[in-house]
Amino acid sequence: MEPRGLWVERVLLVGCLLFVSMNIAVAGIRPDDPQTLKRTKSLGDMIAATTRSPVHIVYVHGMRADGTGASTAFQAGLCKYVEGLCPAGKDQGQPDRTYLDIGPRPAATYLDQPIWRSDDEWKGSRPFVDRYVFKRKDAEPIVIDEVNWWPLLFPVKCRMILVQETDLSGADKTHIKLCARSDAPYYPWLNQQELNDALGHKPTSGGGAWANAFIKQQIMNWGLADAAMALGPLRAYFRRTMNLAFGRAAHFDDKDIDHQEFVVISESLGSFVVLDAFNNLFEDAPVAEQVGLRTMDLYFFANQFALLQLGRIDGVPTRTEGGPGFVTPITGASPIDLLKRWAQAVRGGGKLEGELRPKQILAFSDPSDILTYRVPKLRDTNGNDIALVVNLYDRNEWNWFGLFAVPTTAHTGHSSNADVLRQMFRRSQ
Repeated sequence: MEPRGLWVERVLLVGCLLFVSMNIAVAGIRPDDPQTLKRTKSLGDMIAATTRSPVHIVYVHGMRADGTGASTAFQAGLCKYVEGLCPAGKDQGQPDRTYLDIGPRPAATYLDQPIWRSDDEWKGSRPFVDRYVFKRKDAEPIVIDEVNWWPLLFPVKCRMILVQETDLSGADKTHIKLCARSDAPYYPWLNQQELNDALGHKPTSGGGAWANAFIKQQIMNWGLADAAMALGPLRAYFRRTMNLAFGRAAHFDDKDIDHQEFVVISESLGSFVVLDAFNNLFEDAPVAEQVGLRTMDLYFFANQFALLQLGRIDGVPTRTEGGPGFVTPITGASPIDLLKRWAQAVRGGGKLEGELRPKQILAFSDPSDILTYRVPKLRDTNGNDIALVVNLYDRNEWNWFGLFAVPTTAHTGHSSNADVLRQMFRRSQ
């Protein structure tokens, strides 16, 4: 009989080997088009080459946002990979926060219930921008504007989705508690009694299987609900938010749009929200359009363009054949059209401090993310690229023996993924 200590060592060794094998499986990034990737300019190269103009990064969160700090992990990568930017031991400090006035309270309803019942509630839904400024020696600074549009979504999700779901999939306790917070920038959409009732309610349905309930609560109730609102009538308020946010970015110190280099990093649904404003199809986002014309670099952390495109199938007749009815045409550009319009629009020749270069989209996707899709190539009728598009596949979450990965982390982990950050800040030799 083997000594007990030797048996324990063998178990630990096997465990370590399994852990290492899983780590190897998730490491690295695979581009879908290595040759086109070589033609792109990394964010690290762009920062190094841009000294006479501020590098202005607009960071826009996506679905499932529940508070500030969407750009925090990215900022840590910026400090790590841009030499001398963040002196050791020096805290970046609190951001400069600007709340955005998106107009008077609308009489919006959901299932015949008012969404905002008072001006105070409407004020509690104000989106805002948190600005971080990173000073550089002998160069203009790097500016990060973190756009927070999640407060617009909270009243519907808190009172009209999560509370009702306690009777079906059960209580999403973490987010329900967020709905009752009153410290800025939160607003107490649920009072103390409503909070207690929601947390203590037992599902009349008996509740669903744990994994199914978790996925519904996290992906549907707190995720795709955002997409439903962003594509519906509230879309106008998201465009207004982006227009005001880019209006703030348009003037930094004494630099206007033409004297800054803009980069947009957008997560998930935030990519659609940005492009919707950039295209200004409804003439309600003119400043965002101007900044979009000046922006050469888009970084997508997960995106739904291909999925959203299903709502804009081309070639369907406006009159049904052989019948009296009509197919109602959907107006407005499709999600892919928004990308093409941005790619084809040029302001100032697309220069980086005098260097001509094409626009580019680098889209990061985790294959275990159930809410991400490839970005298609953007080409003209002759087959020429109108923008460089590269899809990069990374791994944000442990892949347990190829059977399962936590979908929420797979969707949201790009900004803290070391492989993603190394790719973004890589320097050309």
